[in-house]
Amino acid sequence: MPYQPVSATAMVELVYTYLGQRCENTLYFRHATTGWTEAELTALALILQTWWGTEIKPLTSNVCTLVQTDATDLSDQFGPKVIVPTSPVIIGDSAAAPEAGNVSFCTTFATGQRGRAFRGRNFFVGLTETYRIGNQVTNAFATTLRNGYTELIGNTYVPAGVDWVHVARVVNQVVQMPSALTVPVTAAVHADLNVDSMRRRLTGRGT
Repeated sequence: MPYQPVSATAMVELVYTYLGQRCENTLYFRHATTGWTEAELTALALILQTWWGTEIKPLTSNVCTLVQTDATDLSDQFGPKVIVPTSPVIIGDSAAAPEAGNVSFCTTFATGQRGRAFRGRNFFVGLTETYRIGNQVTNAFATTLRNGYTELIGNTYVPAGVDWVHVARVVNQVVQMPSALTVPVTAAVHADLNVDSMRRRLTGRGT
């Protein structure tokens, strides 16, 4: 399959270590120009480190560490990529007992369009027992997490001219060419409070 570009869009991967496993979450951002320079990617990666350290770290186990943010220009197959280590590393705040690596909670990124192709999601890394009751997370945890992601909408962290977006690569089973579609994220939502399982986050299973 030929490379599928995503016009004017950067991918940011938040890279963690948790209980001996490497884990990642991915977010996408689009701006008005055709591509991203290395300087712009570096600035975006640092913004996401600041965002995570302010909004998400208070909910996260202190055995979870954000070690780096990788930012990639997706507009061209040979576009730039930067790897920006956190310096110093950013460690979660919660001292409560950590859940196993596969225990997670899903936040959905809604857009102004319906259909599965136009929704994104992240699975939380570093959940602790203090935020779980039975098979569900607490309302307080879910609300704080949702509010943290909502801060990426607008310009609290993201600079003017840049939008947090969802990338739709396949729509109705059709690969989108010559460019994947991007749609702005309009809300971070939770369908329920049930915990989720991410088997690949168990040690030795992958990211």
